[in-house]
Amino acid sequence: MNASSSFKIPKVLAINKNYLVLEFLQAGGENCWRKFGKNLAELHSCYGLRFGLNSDNYIGTLNQKNLFYDKWCDFYINNRIIPLIEGLDYDKKIVNKLEKLMLKLDDFFDNNMKPCLLHGDLWANNFMFCENNEIGLFDPSVYYGCSETDIAMSKLFGGFDKSFYESYYYYAPKTSKSSERIEILKIYPLLVHAKLFGKSYLEDIRLILNNLL
Repeated sequence: MNASSSFKIPKVLAINKNYLVLEFLQAGGENCWRKFGKNLAELHSCYGLRFGLNSDNYIGTLNQKNLFYDKWCDFYINNRIIPLIEGLDYDKKIVNKLEKLMLKLDDFFDNNMKPCLLHGDLWANNFMFCENNEIGLFDPSVYYGCSETDIAMSKLFGGFDKSFYESYYYYAPKTSKSSERIEILKIYPLLVHAKLFGKSYLEDIRLILNNLL
């Protein structure tokens, strides 16, 4: 990410399953939301050959599989959804609807989509407006995937400033399926939260599935 974007990426000083120690960043300067959107579009213009990464990593404290796939739908199903629905035996209705959705993903995602470099866990506590109008990104779950994955994560808990999205979509225009794709891409982090923090997050998944199917 440091070599592929205009973001300020802190150096990793130490890493373990339970902690991540980073170089100190000094907060300050203006809230540069439009610059943030432009920088993210720039990051997403860095393409990989396949969806995935050459190693697994973490999303929170959960292991995140990054096995390579040529198609985004195959990657999302096998590396993101299936590993997390195995623990949803107590909610068969959601599992059944997720299985139906997986059969229809090709209706929403273009098979010619390019694998984009992602932050992978882009929410309000994982970026900072820094001195000199730099924007710091940290605590990533990086891999090559669908660009709107980062947008979906940013919208999960209230969303960023409106000008961020206006700027991002100026450089990376929406498609006719963007709204539906973002809802589908929210499912993975919601499953992660259900696994880590309790089944109340399943209600958000249920609502998304009811609106899509």
